Amino acid sequence: MNPLHADPEFAKVGGFATPILHGLCTFGHVGRAILQSYCGGDPERFVDFEARFAGVVFPGETIVTEMWEERPRRIVVQARTRERRELVINAAAAAVR
Repeated sequence: MNPLHADPEFAKVGGFATPILHGLCTFGHVGRAILQSYCGGDPERFVDFEARFAGVVFPGETIVTEMWEERPRRIVVQARTRERRELVINAAAAAVR
């Protein structure tokens, strides 16, 4: 495990006040929002998801996912923290069936 996600002292050396949430956790929460909103919860309809990490999430923060259909079956996505309004995922898109 990367100590940046668990060790407060290591996180401080990395420039963070506290440990940060693992990026794959953020990615998974956003992917789940897409799955529920555009695939009816059916993973067979979730074809692809690409994203760019733009910022960090701290444990306990709420991830707000904003999505819109750019064209049929292509969903544009970005996500922010509710508490700090920091963009944490952008330049993201999902393909769905």
